[in-house]
Amino acid sequence: MARWVVVGGGAAGCVVAARLAARPETEVLLIESGHRFDAEPPAPGTDLGPYLTDPTRILPTEVVRRPGRPPEPYLQGHGLGGSSLVNGSIVTGVDPGGHALPLEEPWAHGPLSTALLAADPLARPVRLVRRNRRRVTVSDAYLDDAPPSLTVVVDEPVRRIRMHGRRAVGVEFAGGTCDADAVVVCAGALRTPALLLQSGISVPGLGEHLQDHPAFTLTVRLADGVAEPTVPTISAAATHDGYQVLPVEHLTAPGYGAVMVGLTRVFSQGRVTVDAAGTPVVELGQLADERDRVALAVGVEAAIALLSSSPFAATVERVFVDAAGTGVEHLVGRPERLRDWVVERAGGHYHVAGSCRDGVVTDAGRVRGYEGLFVADASVLPGVPPVDPYLEVVRQAERLVTDFSVI
Repeated sequence: MARWVVVGGGAAGCVVAARLAARPETEVLLIESGHRFDAEPPAPGTDLGPYLTDPTRILPTEVVRRPGRPPEPYLQGHGLGGSSLVNGSIVTGVDPGGHALPLEEPWAHGPLSTALLAADPLARPVRLVRRNRRRVTVSDAYLDDAPPSLTVVVDEPVRRIRMHGRRAVGVEFAGGTCDADAVVVCAGALRTPALLLQSGISVPGLGEHLQDHPAFTLTVRLADGVAEPTVPTISAAATHDGYQVLPVEHLTAPGYGAVMVGLTRVFSQGRVTVDAAGTPVVELGQLADERDRVALAVGVEAAIALLSSSPFAATVERVFVDAAGTGVEHLVGRPERLRDWVVERAGGHYHVAGSCRDGVVTDAGRVRGYEGLFVADASVLPGVPPVDPYLEVVRQAERLVTDFSVI
């Protein structure tokens, strides 16, 4: 009987645990540090904003976006299902298959998405990870029908991977320890390298090459009477050379929406380390590369032009460029000011990847120089992908798990 431990119940962990448990003569323990959420998902159109502000679904994480700045919160889903509990759960581009996620076309478009589809020839509807218009997490899709050989433990943070020489033999968590023939770490691109480092794993490049999709948000006040509260929060996107324009129909404040501009081709890199006390330190290195700074400013300038085009005229009453209510007119016609403003106030799409990429692991996901130790999450992607990464992470986990072996 082969005994596997999977650390982390997010997009990759749920896939890996389900596929391993389907093998004969195999026992799998999936350990997740967050809760299990079994409640009926909320009504269509209301399943993004409230989740993003629910502290029980958010992993407390701090990152340094750029050198010289203090640490700030970084949004990540926490619980069985990982970030699929809270994110947009959208798929852009062609669906290549190779996954078990249910995808639906948007049942309607809100005013911002409708205007974008009319204004931008590159705009297309996205697909939503939904069933009957309701959110489906990766846990719902992969674990609901899992065999009895899979045991799921929640609310148990893993403290370290137990090693015997250079072979993984189990894990230590808050409630004790467990033995295993092999361990698969799927704790995400921030936590996975930190856990490996905390466990004494030493591989060149571990924690390096971290990337995210930098993004800038244009907040819009919608014209009276145009808001549609039951349409999908996100239903369309326009993908350009190096950046994406993404309308967000609902914000916490009624009558407001947003247009987000995010880079899809990223050059800047950060890293994950641990300090002398073993505490993870995350430096995103956001917009460190001049090419990223230029590209994001170009994308924001293009989005501002779109918002002033005729398809948006009846939808958008006012556009703001910060939380203090500064109007977009502060930047229009001032390219240097716009660039500085965007770089200073950029956020992100919370799509970290690449911190355990090739060199740290083999093509089969095994940590180089070690036995019985694998990684299968976004950290092993070569970098942040040029599309929304949810489907990429799931498909990669499906591919990697087929070759996992305790031998």
